[in-house]
Amino acid sequence: MSHNNHKATTLPAAHKLYIWNGELLFLSNAPMPNRAHRVVQEKLLICLEGTLSLYPCSSRGNESMVITGSCLLRTGVLLDKARIDGRNAVLAIVYLAPFSQDYPALESLMEKASEGIYYNHPQEQALAQQLRSLRDGPARSPKEVQRQLRDLMIPTQVSRFVFREFDQRILDIVQRIRGSLRENLSLGELAAAVNLSGSRLEKLFKQQTGLPITQYRLRYRVFYSAVLMAQGRTVTDAAQEAGFSSSAHFSRAFRAINGLAPSTPFLKPPFLQTFIDEDVMQTLASTTNRQFTI
Repeated sequence: MSHNNHKATTLPAAHKLYIWNGELLFLSNAPMPNRAHRVVQEKLLICLEGTLSLYPCSSRGNESMVITGSCLLRTGVLLDKARIDGRNAVLAIVYLAPFSQDYPALESLMEKASEGIYYNHPQEQALAQQLRSLRDGPARSPKEVQRQLRDLMIPTQVSRFVFREFDQRILDIVQRIRGSLRENLSLGELAAAVNLSGSRLEKLFKQQTGLPITQYRLRYRVFYSAVLMAQGRTVTDAAQEAGFSSSAHFSRAFRAINGLAPSTPFLKPPFLQTFIDEDVMQTLASTTNRQFTI
């Protein structure tokens, strides 16, 4: 008598990753292993299943604990279990667009737990429902997903406000960094390009981005590498193309930024489905003088 060993061979449902210009959405289907790391891109966490435990006073006592289904994190915050415990949560992670009003708009809607950490998005239940549907349902176009996500994430009453302004010189430096990923332009070269001293540029850049210039360049290289890997490139090829000195250098940077190694099985097909907006390819092609296809 033969048996169909279906359970042993069926793969779990894939995680999904949507990539836009500087903005990402990761939809997980299980709690993720993670190690302590510092946030290098503003992000919103939404619990699809389970909850997050926040410890605003850096104390593990129950009297200081906050249970929530959503959490906003600012660049520079140390993400570890002493402050945020999400070991039993299945998360959607929205990496917010840099140089946008998204983070301060969300900050205005949520409650402060501690410096750089906010919780209780007013639409967290509706967001979780929509994101579960997106994760478990058929694939949708990146533009449709982005539009639906933003409609719930940032309500109309705050989407029109300008909470912060950005210095054009810093925006110019960012474009130079993105267009020279395989070069290590010195602080002096970057500063001279915008008629600032090196020390003044360093201070202004960190004020505007929350990161030192070197850390910002590293973050963008990791983003660029992630797009290449999503297209089927190997870790080694992606690392070299993005300007890392070696695949080991890339792996250390990826782990420091994301709390996971790029070789983690669930970050690869068939455990991960990736959807890249066509605008990403056009932007990368224009800044790196290389052709990309989806």
